[in-house]
Amino acid sequence: MLRSAALLRRLSPVNLQTRSPTQRLLRRPAVSAPRASRALHTSVYLRNQSSQDTPPPEIPPDFFIQALENTAKAPWLHLASRTDAESLQRLYVLTWQIFFYLSRPQTGEDFSSDQYLLDFIQADVPRDSEMYRARLAVISILKAVRTNINNIPQNSALRKEQTEIFDLFGALTPLFDSSLPTEQDVSVEEWKEFWEKASPILLATGLKLDEKGYGFDKDEETPE
Repeated sequence: MLRSAALLRRLSPVNLQTRSPTQRLLRRPAVSAPRASRALHTSVYLRNQSSQDTPPPEIPPDFFIQALENTAKAPWLHLASRTDAESLQRLYVLTWQIFFYLSRPQTGEDFSSDQYLLDFIQADVPRDSEMYRARLAVISILKAVRTNINNIPQNSALRKEQTEIFDLFGALTPLFDSSLPTEQDVSVEEWKEFWEKASPILLATGLKLDEKGYGFDKDEETPE
């Protein structure tokens, strides 16, 4: 848990301004019809603001939850990508949309990233709370992740070329099939059972997709 929290802090929307490979994904549209949601563009916005002699503006308190929910409700979410490679690019965008939310900047003297990630797993929260809303949005996004994985044919050359990625997909798919909660009424028990197992694999999947080049265009290696 502590290691995951530290990693998420390094991948937060603010800190991403220093991580050029991932950052360049944020400066181009997501594959096919969708464009990367507003949360994915936040690091670029903050970077541009911080390059000036003025402090970055405050982000509205509901900015990140709205971005997450907008992604979860996007009409393109379950549409097939044009190519198998674009499916992997979309999976990268969807995966990191979740972790950008979890690593969003938060304030407060008593705030602890480690405690928040633990609460996101196991806290019993009201159904009108932001955390509960975030869980519902994550479930919707993960259903789209499952759809995009299933849309890549079994005989796709990518399955042979990117065995490490598809091995991670192979670990996620049974969890999706057996314990991904419904969107209507998520008990803390079923959420904990699912997210505790799925989140480390999902994080590893996002990192592997980035490592293999599905998070940015290779012709954008040179910083502007």
